[in-house]
Amino acid sequence: MGTEISVVYGGSPGTACEIGSKLAELFEQTYSGYLFSDFAKVRRSSESNVYEFYEEVGDLEGRSDMEQRLRALGSGSFTYELNMGFAPSEAHVMVFESSPDFETTVVITFEKQLTSYLFTSEVTHAPFATVLERIGRTLQASCFVAGANYVRWLPLKPKEFINPQVFGDSPQVVGWREGTVDSRLVLEALGAKREWLEKSLHGYDYVSLLGRHEQREKNQR
Repeated sequence: MGTEISVVYGGSPGTACEIGSKLAELFEQTYSGYLFSDFAKVRRSSESNVYEFYEEVGDLEGRSDMEQRLRALGSGSFTYELNMGFAPSEAHVMVFESSPDFETTVVITFEKQLTSYLFTSEVTHAPFATVLERIGRTLQASCFVAGANYVRWLPLKPKEFINPQVFGDSPQVVGWREGTVDSRLVLEALGAKREWLEKSLHGYDYVSLLGRHEQREKNQR
């Protein structure tokens, strides 16, 4: 299947450099992460009005160099190879600071091979959702949306979760910090059943729609 899953994490407190450092620590310590030499600048597109990367180069000299560039630019894109236990994958990361909220948005796009594996192997669904929640917890993100070909690369807030359009055409996992939005309204907007709601031990609610899209479509009729 030729699709990529992108995850947008909204409302992470801290600068791009601080958030990039937290991600690097998690990736390297928990998922045996290997940082590639690719780095790109990030800007908001005047045509599509979403954030995009540009001027990609292949001269990144390790984590310290990555952090220095994020500190200088306030944004940037880099890539890690991860071993998540159930599957390996490249994770293409984009971080950018948003004002006036003084928060940082993170977008992580996983390679197409992982998407294919997730869509054909049910045993990967729960571990993948747990990985996304773990990343959100590390970033102290207010919320996240993971979707196939999800291209809404913009700052994200939990209050937007009552609008079905914010999830894109094919949401896979949606999470939010407990208490930031009414869970019932989120489930209604997603067309999800109450029993699909998961609560982590670390203050996050999340819903996995992996393998459940036929049931979801029936709920929305």
